[in-house]
Amino acid sequence: MNVTLDLSEDSLSRLEAEAARSGVSIEIAIDESVSMLPADNPPQRTRGLIGLGGSTSTRRASKADEMLADRFGQA
Repeated sequence: MNVTLDLSEDSLSRLEAEAARSGVSIEIAIDESVSMLPADNPPQRTRGLIGLGGSTSTRRASKADEMLADRFGQA
């Protein structure tokens, strides 16, 4: 597939330098760079430690200091 790009002089210079450093053509340097981009449908990240479900406890986080003070040091 043919594509026409309008690059700035700086971008073109960097692309030519990378292609020369790698010993490949500009087309291959572009193809290799594009192949590092994320896929169209990246996999969903799994989120850890999400609290789901219900609790029967009536304790609330706002009372944490009070609960710790009441129970601190008890075995």
